[in-house]
Amino acid sequence: MGLFGYCGDKSSIKNIVISNVNITSTKNYVGGLVGINYGTIDRVKTEGGEITAKKYVGGIVGQNYGGTITSSSNSAKITENETVDPEKYIGVFVGGIVGSNSGRNNKRMF
Repeated sequence: MGLFGYCGDKSSIKNIVISNVNITSTKNYVGGLVGINYGTIDRVKTEGGEITAKKYVGGIVGQNYGGTITSSSNSAKITENETVDPEKYIGVFVGGIVGSNSGRNNKRMF
């Protein structure tokens, strides 16, 4: 969930600014721009607002699978709303830029 729910490996998103993003979800894979990314993201900013979801929550991307993110930034508040049993804890995955990353060539992110 995000402006785009899913971006495939041939997708390219560039030069976007998202201001005052406000997303509240009980779902996983939530980002200010993309929920699940396999493509290229370059020069993207999320400025202000708040993103709240269950797991895999990021300011720009919820889950980055082999995608590339460069020269991008986030200033939105990122929070998770998952109830975690400490006996069965397996991770929530929350990050300022990306909730969880298995991407490549990610650089110049702030």
